[in-house]
Amino acid sequence: MKKLALILFSLFIFSVSHAQHVVDTYPSAQIFAIDYQTGQEVQVNSDEAIAFKNAFIDLASTTARGRRIMQMAPPRSYAVIKQIDPRNMNGYQLTLQAMNFNRIRTIASFYYNIDQNALFYFDQRMANWMPVAIAGDNMANLNNCATYARFNNAIGMQVPDLSANGNAQSASNAPVPDLSANNNTNQPNTDQSNLASDVSNALDQDQADDELTSETAPPEMPDYDQPPCPTDGYLWQPGYWSWSVSARDYYWIPGVWVAPPRPGVLWTPGYWGFIGGVYRFHHGYWGETVGFYGGVHYGYGYFGVGFVGGEWHSGAFRYNTAVVHVNTTVVRNVYVNKTVINNTAVNRTSFNGQGGITAKPNAAENAAMHQQHFRATPDQVAHQQAAVGNRGQFASFNKGAPATTSQEHITATPHNNSGNGQRGFGQRTANNAPGVIQPRNNNKGGNKPAKQRGGNKKVKN
Repeated sequence: MKKLALILFSLFIFSVSHAQHVVDTYPSAQIFAIDYQTGQEVQVNSDEAIAFKNAFIDLASTTARGRRIMQMAPPRSYAVIKQIDPRNMNGYQLTLQAMNFNRIRTIASFYYNIDQNALFYFDQRMANWMPVAIAGDNMANLNNCATYARFNNAIGMQVPDLSANGNAQSASNAPVPDLSANNNTNQPNTDQSNLASDVSNALDQDQADDELTSETAPPEMPDYDQPPCPTDGYLWQPGYWSWSVSARDYYWIPGVWVAPPRPGVLWTPGYWGFIGGVYRFHHGYWGETVGFYGGVHYGYGYFGVGFVGGEWHSGAFRYNTAVVHVNTTVVRNVYVNKTVINNTAVNRTSFNGQGGITAKPNAAENAAMHQQHFRATPDQVAHQQAAVGNRGQFASFNKGAPATTSQEHITATPHNNSGNGQRGFGQRTANNAPGVIQPRNNNKGGNKPAKQRGGNKKVKN
């Protein structure tokens, strides 16, 4: 009898322990998945679904952008997670919403891609999904998302076609979404038209350089070598110090060769200016001529005024190899002009204004300010996101000597100057993730102009 009682007690303990449910960390947040029998969206509350919901919200809210969002979110806000039609993309969208003046507004949208195990954020101004850098202390949440995200896996099942007259098809053949700027199809429903502009502008501060201010001066420009231009048509974006609002620290964005948005435009670098007792960042832009960039000596053609590292000619870019480093085994459209080199000592100060560089815009630079400008490309934004997600780039950690000072390219393929069948401006290569820092290419076949160390040392002829 005692033995039977012990067995029954053991069975009771076993059943109670297995009846334990996953603790719902965010009970006010809802998660919806697709019922493949009806094709309808239904709310789910299984242990696996709750575990994924917890992991997804933890992942998004622990990023630099997510922390900023949570700081600014109104008290009456809530999150909704919805599965995306698996025939289009294999993932879930997290939408943070808030009640504002009796209207529900979308504050932010994140997308977790199951196949890529990657997080994306919808940038309203870019009108595109941008990759979010995941810091080391957030990798556990990313791994948890990968573990629980397939609770409603459709691979191998016949998924109803939700279009008006479509045929059923297997989700195992569903394409991976193209998140590049050149393809806006198959995107999750964002309803970004309701996004409050005052909130979105503030949320983008860590990533897009808009309205960045600091009470402390940016560090001096570090010394660095320019890697060779890897492909015909790339232009040089000098490295610079940006400011993280959430970390309250400067971080270095490496100099990099980038694809311009179209032929004929040049990059005007951003710069810090001391105005009204604070340091304010003026973001860079693309335009037909180079405008004022604070007189900062960024080097490699950006010596404080204009740009002398090359020029556009008949739709193709010609590189001045006396100033910029070019891999002549792949880039042949070059010339040499040493007269533009200024052999004076270089000021490493990285800001304009009191205590810094006292340069003022000249007539040509003032005229350039009124020309048509283009914002930084999605690849440039992704490049910045990679930098802000790298601890080694922060000044408090590297003491003014960033872990990565420059790199050859991001992931974009430029316009084809020579007719060799390359893809168009701004398109990413298929086998590279946006924003990944690429290793330096010390190709011996490239020319190397006089060492400029980022423009911070005297240049010799």
